[in-house]
Amino acid sequence: MANRLSDQQVQAYRENGYLGAISVLTAREVQDHRAGLEAFEQRNGAALDFPERSKSHLLFDWADAIAHHPAVLDVVEDLIGPAPQPPSGILPPGG
Repeated sequence: MANRLSDQQVQAYRENGYLGAISVLTAREVQDHRAGLEAFEQRNGAALDFPERSKSHLLFDWADAIAHHPAVLDVVEDLIGPAPQPPSGILPPGG
């Protein structure tokens, strides 16, 4: 059962390989994250580009917040399934 997407959206993704834009962030979250991007671009004097554009979630708190947002992760889980769990008795790194 889907967390966030309808069964029709999941099926459309499976058939087409993509899903059209869906709303997962609040307007305030979008505003806050965009402000982080725009602040970087203003300091940098240019639009976000390579190399910062690659793996931005490792460089910017606002990008990491999007990548790990529960609503975004719900959509990913709806499309590809839950994250694999380590076998019983095996602890994850730092666990």
